[in-house]
Amino acid sequence: MLIEAPPYYLIDGVSIMRDHADPLQFYYLPLAPRFSARTEDGVEVPAFLLLKIRSQSLNGGFAEFDVDLGMPPGEMETVRRELQRLAGLAEPPRLAPVPVVDGSVQLMIFGATDGDTGSAGFVRAVRHAAKPALFGDNRAAFSVELDERGVTVLDQAMAGDLAPIGVVYSLDYLALRPAYHVRLSIDWDRTQDILDETFGHEGQFTDIQIQDVVERLEDERAVTYEVDTTVPEDDDTGGVLDRRNAAAARVRDMITDAFFESSLDPLRRPPDGWDRAREVIKSFAPERTTPTGVFTYKKLHYTRIDAKRLDVNFSERTTARRTIYPQGHLDGLFRVFGAGLDRDRLVRRIDADDPWFKRRKVQVVSHADFAHDPVRSITATLTYQGQPRTVRLDAGAPSAVVEWPSVVADGQMIQPVDLTFAVDLEPAEAGERPARLVSEAATQVLGEIQGIEPRDLFSLETIPVLTLPSFPFDRYPRIDVQLRYDDPAHGIRQDDVVHLTSDEPQTEWLRFLVGPPAGPVMARLTYRAADNRDHVTPFAPLAGPQLDVLDPFPHRLKVTIVPVLDFAVVDRAWVDLVYDDPANGIRAEDSIEIVSGRSPRTFVAERTDPGAGHTRYRVTVLMKDTTLIEGPWSTTVGTRIFVRADVRGHRAVTLRAPADFATQGLKRIHVEARAKDEPAGLSFEDAVDLSAPDATAVFEFDFATADAYELKIRRFFRNGLSPEQDWRRFDQDDVTIPARP
Repeated sequence: MLIEAPPYYLIDGVSIMRDHADPLQFYYLPLAPRFSARTEDGVEVPAFLLLKIRSQSLNGGFAEFDVDLGMPPGEMETVRRELQRLAGLAEPPRLAPVPVVDGSVQLMIFGATDGDTGSAGFVRAVRHAAKPALFGDNRAAFSVELDERGVTVLDQAMAGDLAPIGVVYSLDYLALRPAYHVRLSIDWDRTQDILDETFGHEGQFTDIQIQDVVERLEDERAVTYEVDTTVPEDDDTGGVLDRRNAAAARVRDMITDAFFESSLDPLRRPPDGWDRAREVIKSFAPERTTPTGVFTYKKLHYTRIDAKRLDVNFSERTTARRTIYPQGHLDGLFRVFGAGLDRDRLVRRIDADDPWFKRRKVQVVSHADFAHDPVRSITATLTYQGQPRTVRLDAGAPSAVVEWPSVVADGQMIQPVDLTFAVDLEPAEAGERPARLVSEAATQVLGEIQGIEPRDLFSLETIPVLTLPSFPFDRYPRIDVQLRYDDPAHGIRQDDVVHLTSDEPQTEWLRFLVGPPAGPVMARLTYRAADNRDHVTPFAPLAGPQLDVLDPFPHRLKVTIVPVLDFAVVDRAWVDLVYDDPANGIRAEDSIEIVSGRSPRTFVAERTDPGAGHTRYRVTVLMKDTTLIEGPWSTTVGTRIFVRADVRGHRAVTLRAPADFATQGLKRIHVEARAKDEPAGLSFEDAVDLSAPDATAVFEFDFATADAYELKIRRFFRNGLSPEQDWRRFDQDDVTIPARP
C-alpha cells in the first residue's frame, strides 16, 4: 500500500511515492494534466476537436477534448530508469498510478468556469462530468460551447506554446502514515543504584511513590521515555489517540514490572470481590492495575539478567485520506504533438444549415384591401412535392405560414411550391356577382414570402362621375346617374344609382370586372329640375373612362325683351314666344308681360342644337285707350327682341350650304336675297357666299303684311362652270341650298 514516508521523488513533473511493504513497488501521479491522445495510422493525435459552426440562426462552435494524468510509454520508461538510479535499486521498479478513491475536476477557459460564461463573453457554456474516471489515467471529458469570438481565438491559440485551457484535478487517495511512536531507553546501572537507594529497605510502597521515583529517573535521564504523535488530535483520530495512550501506559508499567511486584497492604481491607473484578483493556496494551495499588521492591540486579525486553519501541501506522490537486494550463497542441500535425484533424468547419434539417416554409400574405374591396376571405392551397396545405386569409388573419419537411436533391432543398387560391366575395348590394373566383393556373413559388393579389382574378374599375364647376345646380339641384354593366358569362350584373348635388358635385362608381370588359357601361342621367321639368337622357354607352355630367342644355337660348314703348299712351304689352326643336324633342313656350316700371323676364329655351336657333314670337300692345294692336308671328335668331308700338313683323332666314358641297365639285355658292313689302314701303336686300359644307348665313328683314322673300343662286364649280338660278320665292325659315339647280 502507498505510504507517506520519505524518500519522496519528483521526476520530470511526476510525483512518485513508495509502497509500505514492497521495495520495488512505486506509485506515480503527474502534477499537470495533458491532452489525451490516440494513435491513428502511426500518428499520435490529441483527443481534441474544434467545431466551427456557421448557420443562419446562430454562429459559434464547440471545443470537445479529453485530458488525463497519464504518461506516454517513452516517458514512463525514462521515469523508471531515473527512479531506479535515485532509489539505488538493483532491479527496475514497478510503477502504477496512485489509486484514487474519489475526486473531481474543474475546467477554466477564457475566464469562464463551470456554470459561468465568463466576463468576456467568449464562452456560452461549459459541460463535463463532475468526476474524472477515478482509475488508470483519470481521464476527463469536456465540452465547451463558444461564441464566434471564442472559436476564432481558440483556433488561433492552438498553435501557441500554451493553450488557454486550464484544468484543476482534486483527487483523494489512501496512504499509510505513522500515527504515534513510543520509545523507552533505560540506563540500567544508574537506574539500579537509584532504586536501591530509594527502596532498598524493607517495606511496601504505593504506586504514587513509585511514580515519583520514575519521574526522578526521567529527570536524571536514567530512563528516557518519549511519545511522538503524528496525527492531529481531533474527533476523527480519537481511536488512534486512545491506542497511543494505552501504549504509553503499558511502557510505564514495564518499569514497575521490572523492579516491583504487587503486594497486599496490611493496613487496608481489600474490597469485597476484588479478585473477581476485571478491567476492560481498551487496546493491545492495557494499563496495569492492582486492587490495592501496593507494591514491594524486588532486589534483583539486572546486570546478571537478560534485560532486552525492557528496551521498548512502540509505533503505529494508520491509513489517511489525502487530497492532491494536479493542475495547470494544457500545452499547445502543435507544440506537444508536433508541427506536422494535420490541422484538419482537429478543426472541422461545419455549415449547420443542412437542407435536410430545414423545413420548406412559405409565408402567404394577402394584398386584399378588406376595408374597400368586396373580398370576404382568400383560401390558398400550396402543394410541395405532392403534399398540399390549405390556409384561409381574412381581415383578422391576413397572413399565414405553411411549412413542410424539406425534400433534398443533389444536396439542395427543392424549392418550387405550387400555389392556387380562391377568393370568396361579399354579396353585391345591388345586382349580381359570383360568390367565388378561383385561379386558373398554379403559381410557382420559389421564395419564402408570396403575396396573393385577389385582383388578379377580378378588378374594380373606378369610373369618376363629375360635374363641371359651372354646372347649373340652381336649375338642377340633383342629378340621378344610373349605371349598368352586364357580363352574363361571369354572372355579373350591376345596376346602381349615384346622386350628385351642389354639396357633392362628384363621386365614383366601381365596375366589377372579371377579365376584360364584356361591354360598355350604360348610363342614364335624370336631371331633377328646380321647376320640376326634369330632363331624362336615354341609356347611352360611356365613351371614356369617366362620366362627365354636363349641362343638358349647354347652348341655352336666352332672348331678352327690350321694350321701346311710350307708356304715356301704352298701357302694357305681351310677347308670346315659341322655341321648337322637334329633332331633339324640345319645345319651349312663354308669354312675357311688359309693364311700366318693371323689367320684363328673359325668355329661356333649353337648346341642345345651337344651329336650331329660330325663335318665333308675336307682339301684342294694349294702348291706354283700350286699342289692341296685335302683330304678326315673327322669327329671329338674335338674343334681343325690340318691342315697339308700331308693330311690325321680323323674319330671320338661315341659309345653309349643301352637305355634298365637296363631292359635287362646288367651289362656292353665291346667294342674293331680297324681301319687299311695297304697301308698307319696306325693302331689304343681302348677298352671301357659302364656301364650305357647314357654311351658314342669316338673312333678316322686317315686314308688315307679306313675309315671303326671294333668292337668286349662282354656283361656282371647280371645273370653271358657274350656272345661275334666277329669283325664286321662298317662305321657310331654314333653307338648304341644293348643290344642283
